[in-house]
Amino acid sequence: MKEKKKVNKPVICIVILISLCVGLRIANYNHKFGLDKSVISGSRIPNAEETVRLYLYYCNRSEYDKAEKLTTSDLTYKMYFPSIRIVEITPSDYNKKNKKEAFFDVVYNQEYFWAFDKKEDNSVNVGFRLKKTKDGWRITSIGNG
Repeated sequence: MKEKKKVNKPVICIVILISLCVGLRIANYNHKFGLDKSVISGSRIPNAEETVRLYLYYCNRSEYDKAEKLTTSDLTYKMYFPSIRIVEITPSDYNKKNKKEAFFDVVYNQEYFWAFDKKEDNSVNVGFRLKKTKDGWRITSIGNG
């Protein structure tokens, strides 16, 4: 008669935890931020709001070199294995008056591995200021100052 091999319970727990972390990271990595495929692929120039969404999309994927191409200077805070979820983007009334500049108030959640879509006590509320260039919209400042 063949003997059954014993499976070690700690090994099973470790495998489950690693699988859970990898699964969460894959789900975060594939989050589209409400962007059209043509904007993500670069076949269409994004409008001002899509530029903000694309910036956060690249930061969520840790593609900081692409995120920095959407800015006029190095504004990007680099974080490993980020999870970013946009809670809301509110355009300023200023955007209706001015066609060459735009301002958005963005509320988003940022955590490691997993962030929620609902506003929380630690949600980030930050302003994005953009300027229209011949190549499309560029982020000139990120912050509330």
